[in-house]
Amino acid sequence: MSSGTSVSPSGGVAPAGHRDTRDSRSQDGHLRLRLQSHILSASLHESKGSLTAILGYAKLLLESGEGLAGNPEEKEYLRVILANAQSMSLQLRTLSRLVCNEDLDLSELNFLEIWRLVTRSLALRLTSASLRLNERLPACPLPIAGDAAQLSRALRDLWSEIISLAPRGTEIGAILTASDRHATAFITSSLARGSHPSIASCRVEEVIRLHGGSLSSQLSTDRTLAVTLTVPLLVP
Repeated sequence: MSSGTSVSPSGGVAPAGHRDTRDSRSQDGHLRLRLQSHILSASLHESKGSLTAILGYAKLLLESGEGLAGNPEEKEYLRVILANAQSMSLQLRTLSRLVCNEDLDLSELNFLEIWRLVTRSLALRLTSASLRLNERLPACPLPIAGDAAQLSRALRDLWSEIISLAPRGTEIGAILTASDRHATAFITSSLARGSHPSIASCRVEEVIRLHGGSLSSQLSTDRTLAVTLTVPLLVP
């Protein structure tokens, strides 16, 4: 016959009602989390709509040049607004995906191994385009938590764009380091005249952000493209 008691984790005897209370609190916490996720998701959706309107209006003003003739300062202000709005839009989209449980298939990975597999898979393409890859890689593994398939695809897309933008005979430099609890990749390459990089706005950045990292690119006056990618390391 049941006595209405249960053994507590400390070895003592706890009333059955105490266990029911804990289950009830756990269920309440789960429901509260679902409600908060729903509210956050709805707020993100509304914010994305407002931001889309800002982006559209800024683009329209820049393309039409209405009211901006002979005023390069105002054009520059608009470009800054547009760049920041695009960055915010990407961040909101990333948050929205996380809230909507579009989860990554996470496992412990060696970022160095994924990097090597991707660059080796592109060796033939580099050769056919008369490009040389000069890599400096660390000797130790770079442990991260990530989705192997999505991360490999993002790196492959990133490299494919860099290769497609480089003029024949270019030497592409790639340095991979580990510091400050992050793995950092720094890639430099020349940019063919007339080509326009879209690295910062492509799907690659969204995947890197979902992994807790960042992606940025800069183009110098001599048309040298510099790309910096970071992902957080798993630390003990």
